[in-house]
Amino acid sequence: MAIGLGISTTGPAGPYDPVHDSQPFVDMPAEGGAIDPSYFKDDNGDQYLIWKSDGNALNASCAIWCQALGADGLSLLGTPWPLLRNDKKWEYGVIEAPNLIKRNGQYYLYYAAGHFFDWTYTVAYATSESILGPFIKQGQVLSTTDALVGPGKSCIVTVDSSSLWMIFHSLYYLPDRNDPRVTYRAMDILPMTYDATGKPVVQSSWGSDEQVLLNLSNASAPSSG
Repeated sequence: MAIGLGISTTGPAGPYDPVHDSQPFVDMPAEGGAIDPSYFKDDNGDQYLIWKSDGNALNASCAIWCQALGADGLSLLGTPWPLLRNDKKWEYGVIEAPNLIKRNGQYYLYYAAGHFFDWTYTVAYATSESILGPFIKQGQVLSTTDALVGPGKSCIVTVDSSSLWMIFHSLYYLPDRNDPRVTYRAMDILPMTYDATGKPVVQSSWGSDEQVLLNLSNASAPSSG
């Protein structure tokens, strides 16, 4: 697996033309390949690409990487550096799906860990005072409960410039949650906040009679702030 880059001149619906015809934008064959790219723009305008090396596909170590982008966002500067490696027991050998935001001067790196196809999948986060690191793992934000199985691959959006929401996917099982042959993937959204210490808190379930209506046309992904 490798990461490509395409450009559309007609809008987000495409079509897209590849920027590099002869080679991938990011390729890490020695690390098992590169997947799960995400973009981050810092307060000073510097841009970065963040991705995961897929070493776990080779029964080896995997990591989340970062590399600076040029001003046009279409070129890589310097060399990549690792932000995190899979070194916690509860990660079950896998970390992936990075999503970096900045809040009150601190970098929050959200990521998924565990196996995407079962209850071990979870949303976790690490923090740093610098984009160069070191990033310190702070633990899980969202994990399997009676109401939620295998949440992962999160994205945080701000709605109406105020309320924070975490969008992610999870599993649900019909009719037997212990039978992998009847596993389905759902898209979920839950409200989140930060407590007085800066720890993210996600409301992990809704009451049976609650409903949320969001105008996502007013939503933005907070690259900073």
